[in-house]
Amino acid sequence: MSDPRRETALSHLLINQGRSAKMSAVCEIGDFGYLNIRVRPTDTQGQKKLEEISGLTVPAAPNTYSSAGRGTETRRLLWLGPDEFLCLLPHATLTSAVASLEASAESAMGITDVSSGYTLLTLTSPFANEIVRSACP
Repeated sequence: MSDPRRETALSHLLINQGRSAKMSAVCEIGDFGYLNIRVRPTDTQGQKKLEEISGLTVPAAPNTYSSAGRGTETRRLLWLGPDEFLCLLPHATLTSAVASLEASAESAMGITDVSSGYTLLTLTSPFANEIVRSACP
């Protein structure tokens, strides 16, 4: 049996590029885990537990987020809907965060690890706004 490995959506493109990959205009940051979390807006205990585990304030307004940390220690909690959030956190802390949230028996909360479906890209270019706008008409 082979050992499990974690690879990102763009890892096959960056394997043979070595140092030149770091000088690209588009770079992938693959050290993050992503949790889709469902908790009712009226469930104050569940929201407090989410704040405690993530270290962030649960965003209440549509299309907002809360954030802390820098670089590979960045944590973000994004509002996706009135009862749905996307939590971005360092991949090394993913397992313990899920276990802590699942241990919260007093609250009905849905937790799904969606890390394999997302990747984080940085775009460095004097024309970054134009590049993003061309892909999002």
